[in-house]
Parts: sequence; structure tokens; C-alpha cells
Amino acid sequence: MLKIKEFSILSQIGVRMLRHYDNIGLLHPAYVDKNNNYRYYDEEQLLVTNKIQSLKSMGISLKEIKLLLHNMDNLTYMDTYLNKLLIERQKELENLQNSIKHINSALNGINNNSIYGCEITLKEVPQHNVVSVRKKISSYQEEHQLFQTLFREIAQQNIKIQNPLYNVAIYHDKEYKNTNIDIEVQCNVIGNYSYLQNIIFKSENPNLIIAIVIQGTVDDMHGLNTVAANWLKDNQYTFAGPMYNVYHIPPKEEIISPNCLVEVCFPVEKIKFY
Repeated sequence: MLKIKEFSILSQIGVRMLRHYDNIGLLHPAYVDKNNNYRYYDEEQLLVTNKIQSLKSMGISLKEIKLLLHNMDNLTYMDTYLNKLLIERQKELENLQNSIKHINSALNGINNNSIYGCEITLKEVPQHNVVSVRKKISSYQEEHQLFQTLFREIAQQNIKIQNPLYNVAIYHDKEYKNTNIDIEVQCNVIGNYSYLQNIIFKSENPNLIIAIVIQGTVDDMHGLNTVAANWLKDNQYTFAGPMYNVYHIPPKEEIISPNCLVEVCFPVEKIKFY
């Protein structure tokens, strides 16, 4: 038999940890001298410590290891357990890699002196009901007129709006245009509506977006788009729909005023590699 210090050297587990293993029922000494409480271990118990160390190296908790030690000889059980653990670890690795990419993207934005470097957020937008108006207008300055039409119809037809209210302007053109612009404005609502006049009701499917929150005017929209495109490249996403603005402070006479809080949104999807 081996004294605890001898066993500690051979197992490469500290004496304090061996005592902890004993206290939690993970590994009891083979014999304890009642006269002096000295702990002794059998050489065969080194096989158990090898299993413990191996399972610890996989990031498995001592509580879980205690249960696994009773099933190590059950190959079916261990195969199922380890395959499940592998999937979990791969997902954790993927999340960590995505986190690193997001950090690098933010650092690149800072290093490039971009005011938007740390403002990009990836998030999911849930399914929601909206009423909307979609028309072609001669300039972006006329966008607020579409919102006025929408708000007027909402009031006249007793439509119940959702709180918090999101006023959305979607830019449907496939390319940049400074005239004859295809714009849809929306407002999120509660309930279902039919037989509406001048506006339509519909349900928007959930989607994934990157968003940049700004206040007031966007002086460099091209720069903002460039930062978004670089973020997509760094994080392996691609655009998946027309960009849109969410006005958290409702637009009135001017679509973008110094007090306006705007979330510039780009629908995206993860690039799939086959």
C-alpha cells in the first residue's frame, strides 16, 4: 500500500486534492489508520486516478466524473455521453470563435478611426405584425410624408399599435437611387386587421440582422455601409434582404433630426460552407 504522499507523486494529484476527492466521495483511500488517520491507497487505484485525470482534461466536472466512474465499462453509455459532450464542446468553440471575430472586427473599426467600430450588434428580430404603406417617392426627404399617411390611417381605423413602437422604413431598390425611390414604411401593431384603406396589414417573418444605432444625421452613409460590409466579411455573414431604418423616436416633419434615434439595420445570414 502507498502512503498519501507517495500516491500523490505517482498519481500527479496533490495531497490536498486527494483529501478533497475523499470528502466528496470521488476516491476514498483503501485504508485509513484509526490511530493516526493516515490514508493509504492501493496501487490499483492509480488506474482510477488516470480515468479521473482523463475526464478532467475534457472539462468534465468532478460531480459528473463521480457518476461516470460507475459507467466507464459500459461502452454504449460512454459512447453516447462523449458524443453529446463533443457536440457541446464544438458549439462552445464556435461561439468562442465568433466572439473573437466580433472583437477583431471592433478593433479593426477602432484602428480605422471609424465612429461605428463598436456599434454593430447581431440580433434576431422575432415575428411581428405590421401595417404599412409602400410607394415610390421622388426624394428621401419625402419619406416623412409616408409616415404621416400611415399614422393618419392608424388613427382613423382604430388600429392598436404595439409598445414600444417601431417605425420602420425599408429601402426596396436593388441599387442606390436618388429619385423614384421604392420605400415602404411600417408600424408594428397588435392583432389582425382586414379591409383596411390606403394601408395594408401583414405579418413579418423572424429574421437575423446586424444593427447600428445612431442619433441624428448619418453624415457618411457610404462609410457606414462599408463598415457593415467589412463586419460581414470578418464574421462570415452575407446580406439577406433590403436594409431598413428603425426610428425609435418617431419621425415628424423631418425624417432625420438631431434628436432622432435611428437603428440602421441590415438583414443577414451565415455563410454556409459545404
